[in-house]
Amino acid sequence: MIKNVIFDIGNVLLEWNEDNIVKNISKDLAEQEKLKEVIFQSKDWAKLDAGTLTYTEAIQLFERKLPISLKARTKDIMNSWYQYMLFYEKTCKLVKVLKEKKYNLYILSNTHIPVYEYIKNSEIGDCFDGYIISSIERVLKP
Repeated sequence: MIKNVIFDIGNVLLEWNEDNIVKNISKDLAEQEKLKEVIFQSKDWAKLDAGTLTYTEAIQLFERKLPISLKARTKDIMNSWYQYMLFYEKTCKLVKVLKEKKYNLYILSNTHIPVYEYIKNSEIGDCFDGYIISSIERVLKP
């Protein structure tokens, strides 16, 4: 009998959509592409997931790789990107139903501490019995 259910975050609980994130930071298409390339598609982003790079270090790295006109946007993105990830309504309903049925619910995800805090403080955050977050554990799931 199943007693435990494990959820991932990206594209399971929250929509991971780089385009949507950068659209909220800049209206210019060329800027959006550059921000995606330098930040979200970089090897440094994976280091944030792994917990081997701090946000302060990442901001400095990203700022060095971006044109002067986009440096200020780096902090904007790093301080707010996860807030543009939309919760999947059907998944949230499922989480609540499973919790009512007394399942133990967990999150296992390669993500950053702000995302963990964002979910933990959300309306479904209390439904989860535990979280294993790569940046906290400092190890990525395969």
